[in-house]
Amino acid sequence: MQITIDIEATYGYSTSEWDGSKATVTLEISDEIATTIRQLFHSAKSDDEGRLYIDKEDVLSAINAGHVELQPLHDTLTEQFYRIDDEHWLFNSDIKEMDETLEPAFYDDVKWGLYSPKSDNECQVDYGTPDLNFASCRKNYLEWVRTHRDDYPFIANRLGVDLDARSENDFDYFIYAF
Repeated sequence: MQITIDIEATYGYSTSEWDGSKATVTLEISDEIATTIRQLFHSAKSDDEGRLYIDKEDVLSAINAGHVELQPLHDTLTEQFYRIDDEHWLFNSDIKEMDETLEPAFYDDVKWGLYSPKSDNECQVDYGTPDLNFASCRKNYLEWVRTHRDDYPFIANRLGVDLDARSENDFDYFIYAF
């Protein structure tokens, strides 16, 4: 049986809105898990659209009450959260604090021949040789770093992102009635 689950990763709140990522995943579950989830729907909540759902807290409460068959589902959803969280910090954010690690990585990658500097301002070429320092190449270097999509530690190291510094408290999931 397949179920659809909405996952929300929270990064914070501004004065006017929630900052986070959302994803919808479809998972194949066993009959045993489906039966337990159906039982949990006896005390389900409803969203603004009137759809019934259970959330992460309901699943964790059931696991703590002895429904250990739900643990693999929770673990899978936690891994999905980690993927969403990694992608947010590695590919969607551009905070100036990352320059503290990005700049030295730029010079190291140039030194070791991994990256050939390319100025962000192509029109400089028409007026002479551009100054190929971090400040003039930041945008192109960041784009190059992010092309290494199969090597998250490579990207994280250069951006100063600690992939292990996340908390399961920063996400929730919602399983809708099926």
